[in-house]
Amino acid sequence: MPEISQLLSPTVEDIAQILNLFRLIPGRTCSAKNYMEHLNQNWENIALFIAREKDGTICGFTHAEKPSLLEPKIGWLPFSYLGPKADHKIAEDALRLALVWLKDCGASSVRMTSIRPPKVLKKVYGFELAKEKLFEKEIP
Repeated sequence: MPEISQLLSPTVEDIAQILNLFRLIPGRTCSAKNYMEHLNQNWENIALFIAREKDGTICGFTHAEKPSLLEPKIGWLPFSYLGPKADHKIAEDALRLALVWLKDCGASSVRMTSIRPPKVLKKVYGFELAKEKLFEKEIP
């Protein structure tokens, strides 16, 4: 089973693997080039939680962003991807680590977009539909 951890000092290979996974996200509205620029410009406000196989391959990631000046109590989970062969328990573990990090950064709730059905996000993760495809959850 892959190990979940926060990516603190990414290598070029780590970023390349994350960008390859990012390209697989269905319905994304951001290009890989723009995503890379966003990571470079905002790295101090971002945490990437990765699922790494024993051979070093990254099979999934969750991207978390600190609350902003405009919404100082709301964190953001803009992108997340888990390979089709991976256990969904991995996604739950990455989300849990992201929520702890966001709470430590001052967030009291989190927003995310998802292509998953609202029933799944509510039942499995406790998110409520805020707007079309935008979900929100209080951080316990």
